[in-house]
Amino acid sequence: MRRYQLVINDQPLTVTVKSLCPNESRLEVDGVEYAVRLTRQEVLPSEATSAGVGSPGAAAARPVTTPGGKPVPTMKGKDAPGVVRAPIPGAVLDVFVRVGDAVKAGQALLKMEAMKMENTISAPVAGKVTKVDVAKDSVVEQGGELLTIE
Repeated sequence: MRRYQLVINDQPLTVTVKSLCPNESRLEVDGVEYAVRLTRQEVLPSEATSAGVGSPGAAAARPVTTPGGKPVPTMKGKDAPGVVRAPIPGAVLDVFVRVGDAVKAGQALLKMEAMKMENTISAPVAGKVTKVDVAKDSVVEQGGELLTIE
């Protein structure tokens, strides 16, 4: 978990990030918990060339690949509910499922590290894993496809 002190419209707030998941994250704002869903993501032209928002000296963006050098697909069009994407850029620490595995909604699928924090990525829906696009030690961008559940 991470805790942030924010000031919005001169109002101080304490925000705790309880979980970051592709389809729904949990935030606590001044003691009140919220379920937050990302409904649309756009990469603005200024972000595509910047070194990183709020991170002076951050490395420039680099292509996303698996350890074998295979490119990891990035966000394109509307996804089916079972497409699991990286909520944040980071490294895959472990993958808990394989193609053919049956999973339940909320089940842990993989673990990512981002900004020195470990994040468990959970299944957004119940079903069967039909595609796994990453492996341990893969590096992914925000929005990169991780796996598919049908």
